Amino acid sequence: MKKVIKICLICALIFSGVAVAATSFNALQATFPILINGSEWTTDKPVVVIDGSTYLPLRAMAEVLGVGINWNEGKRQVEVKKEEKDMNILSDGFVLN
Repeated sequence: MKKVIKICLICALIFSGVAVAATSFNALQATFPILINGSEWTTDKPVVVIDGSTYLPLRAMAEVLGVGINWNEGKRQVEVKKEEKDMNILSDGFVLN
């Protein structure tokens, strides 16, 4: 009987820790305007604010700014190009070349 209680307590601790880790941030849809060259910019993808940081859809931003963007499946990274500057955004971080 003590083994069953121990197992139940351990499972409860594990699952409560998973629930806390899964809810560690708060994402809200942005309610403020995004201005590009003085004009309000809108997109069909949501602009979100997570823990005080604003996240914009990268492809939509690249298109409006005239920057080339491509997903490289082989390297699993986003490749952004403007003039002679390249930026590779890896699935687990980014590298600026």
